[in-house]
Amino acid sequence: MNEAGLLQTEKTLAETSRDRNHAPRDVADEEGVRSFSEDVSKRHGRVTLLINNAESRWKALSRKISLDDFRWLMKYQLLGHGIWRQSISCHC
Repeated sequence: MNEAGLLQTEKTLAETSRDRNHAPRDVADEEGVRSFSEDVSKRHGRVTLLINNAESRWKALSRKISLDDFRWLMKYQLLGHGIWRQSISCHC
């Protein structure tokens, strides 16, 4: 998790007058994402902007990545974003 990036984003947004909410979440943790979405909806009424600074990088050639590592990468790159979209879309 890029905690430094999250804190920098929060610092930048704090300079605005907008109410905001931030919380580190595992993008592939379906229950955690749904809980966060419900909490945001209760606090703000709806989601107008969602910044997802989740990032996954792999510094190896694809032929050198183990199948387990490839599954982990796909979990975060594909499944995680799908979970967010489904969870947040009902609060927009």
